[in-house]
Amino acid sequence: MNDFRGSFFMRLSKFKSGVANAMALVFFGSIAMGTSGCGQNNLGQAIGQASATSQGSSGPSGVSGSPVGKADPWAQVDLQGTTSSPLLGTYRIFRIDTVNNLIILSVPLPINPFGTGGAASFPIPQIPGASVSIGDDGSGKQTLDISVPLQYLVKGLNFDNPTTLPSGAPLPQIPGGELPRIGANFQNSNFQIYVYGSVKYFAVFVPISGFNPYINLTFPIQNSAGTKTLGYVSTVVPVGTFAGGIFLSLVFPPELQAVLDNLFS
Repeated sequence: MNDFRGSFFMRLSKFKSGVANAMALVFFGSIAMGTSGCGQNNLGQAIGQASATSQGSSGPSGVSGSPVGKADPWAQVDLQGTTSSPLLGTYRIFRIDTVNNLIILSVPLPINPFGTGGAASFPIPQIPGASVSIGDDGSGKQTLDISVPLQYLVKGLNFDNPTTLPSGAPLPQIPGGELPRIGANFQNSNFQIYVYGSVKYFAVFVPISGFNPYINLTFPIQNSAGTKTLGYVSTVVPVGTFAGGIFLSLVFPPELQAVLDNLFS
């Protein structure tokens, strides 16, 4: 019985081997035949179709043979915001310069704090690479333009402990009324600005001597479509010897936080 089983499985193994060899001969024989005449064309077409199908399936949006481009990290980020109010008018409050990696805050100015000839740019010693200048919003209204490298929205600034406005009043639209702060002075000028920041907020207070709005008002900063609130602009009344001014705060939306983290973390 054992001899019969051994003989049977040996014959079965030889049969499988013979079938495999026969299939191999048929396959390679068909390739050999395909190297001439129309067989060659059919084979080339088949290979070309298979290659095109493979490339098309791996390309974006199923576009056959299209190059895969690098996605724009800023595509989902609002790159500017504006505010409009009866008191201040309409201003573009901030914009992001993605070429030079800057955020430019434009604070509405009723008075030029640098006097006449204020078009020059002044560096902010406490924030390397940052500067302020007197700008024009395009309609004749003056702004104080504060340019800050985007990396400082993530890291690199040595803020002091959380604090309020210089007068002791709470920061408008900031939960708890306090944020870490840097005071920035300018050479040969009594002008000063205060920069505040955290993982969620970036803000600036600009005291303006002689400016008194008589009431603290807050207006939203909105994206171009008017569908998102990106921060706030607030008027600040004088308190005692402390000048009134403009407080501007930006709230980092998740899409901006993600881009900044990817670029600078």
